[in-house]
Amino acid sequence: MDETDFGENACHQESEINKMNQRLNWLKGIACIGIVFIHIQFPTVFGKLLIAYARAGVALFFIISGYYSYYSDLEKSFAKNKTRLIRNLKRTFWAFGIYFVWGLFVRYVGAGWNSVISWIQSLDWEEWTKLIIINEDIIIGHLWFMLALIYCYILLLLLEKYQMIKMAYRTAPLLCAIAILFMVYMTGTGSGGMFIYVRNVWFYGMPMFLAGHYIHHYEQRMNELISVNKIKHLLAVSLIIIALERCFIGNLQFTLGSIGLAISAFVLALRYPDIQKSSYLVDLGSKMSMEIYIYHWIVKDIFIKLSTVLNISQKVWFIWSQPVMVLVCTIFMVFVIDKTKDIILTKYYRWREM
Repeated sequence: MDETDFGENACHQESEINKMNQRLNWLKGIACIGIVFIHIQFPTVFGKLLIAYARAGVALFFIISGYYSYYSDLEKSFAKNKTRLIRNLKRTFWAFGIYFVWGLFVRYVGAGWNSVISWIQSLDWEEWTKLIIINEDIIIGHLWFMLALIYCYILLLLLEKYQMIKMAYRTAPLLCAIAILFMVYMTGTGSGGMFIYVRNVWFYGMPMFLAGHYIHHYEQRMNELISVNKIKHLLAVSLIIIALERCFIGNLQFTLGSIGLAISAFVLALRYPDIQKSSYLVDLGSKMSMEIYIYHWIVKDIFIKLSTVLNISQKVWFIWSQPVMVLVCTIFMVFVIDKTKDIILTKYYRWREM
């Protein structure tokens, strides 16, 4: 996972800082696992609470990306973030291409050419408008984050060019508040599907991205004014708020508690960057988090199909073990893809040198 992945690992001396902040990589490892468990859920109250806590991971990735996009030198900021924008564009086109082909394959295997044609016809101008304006992923569902992150970099470049970043800092909390109130209202009225109108770059992605940018900009001042104990208290309170929100409001895409949890966990990782012992979660967060995010849906679809064929989809043991099996298989899949890519590139470069 390079500097354009979840939580951009590029700030001043990018690679050195990433190596030092093992705690942040550890958090990214936990967050990417949580996102998998959002899409492949555990049953009962345990699964519902796990999803509620795991949703903080999405906010965390936006915050990390925003943090590492800050540079005091505007020329350097433009150059670095333009490079990240281009790399994220390439990765997003690749991911959407993979899932377009996968969508064709799944529909053909499931119901033949009629299903394929029907799906393609459903991708009309209204659907494409949703994708462009509110980052609604019309191909598979979970790639909206990648679209929103691209928009974040574009908006950041424009805000810095026209010297409007401080105004954006002031606007971000208001946008978040509007989004949370909208989510609560829609959930209360049984219109939860309307969340796409606020779960996008405008009301969620960019405010969280700017939160990370702001933290980096004023990091020294915040370290002087905000003690570690206060941050720990915020984290503890956020954990309680998330549980209360889930119990009394419902399954929200993002909440006040999840935002508080993401920010407090991130700031604590900045204060305590070192992990004494080696951790698999550190490697997972630093090297695989974006790939796990991209490919886990394919593994999920395969498990759903296999469970139907084998008639085990309703077995208690399968329902409880499926999230873990999907995660393990996704990690293995990413490992194989990375190794295969390394072998191909090595042979290619050797061939060029001949």
